[in-house]
Amino acid sequence: MIECPDFLPLGSVVTLKGSPKTLLVIARGLVVETDEGKRYYDYGMCLYPEGLMGDAVVYSNHDCISEVLFKGFSDENDEKVLATLAEVLPKTNVPRGEASSADAW
Repeated sequence: MIECPDFLPLGSVVTLKGSPKTLLVIARGLVVETDEGKRYYDYGMCLYPEGLMGDAVVYSNHDCISEVLFKGFSDENDEKVLATLAEVLPKTNVPRGEASSADAW
C-alpha cells in the first residue's frame, strides 16, 4: 500500500536532499520498470533549466525534496487528478522505489 503525499503541481521547481541540482517536476505517481521489477515513484523530474534531454528522467519521492523553489500551476483539473491519485495509490501494491543517488545524475 502506498501513502499518497501532498503532491506538488506539475511545473514545480525543487532541489533534492544531497544534491545541488535544480529539477522541474514533469510527472506524478509513476510506476517504472527497473532492474528489480516495477517500482513506484512520487515524481518524474528533469533538470532545470535544461529541460528534458533525451530520456533523462530523475525518479524521486516526496520525502527526498529539500526545497521548493517554485510551486507550479494548479487549477480544478489538477485537483481532479490529485483526487484520483489519492483514491488509487492506497490500493497500489507496487513497492516504492529508492531515489537514485545524486551522484548518478
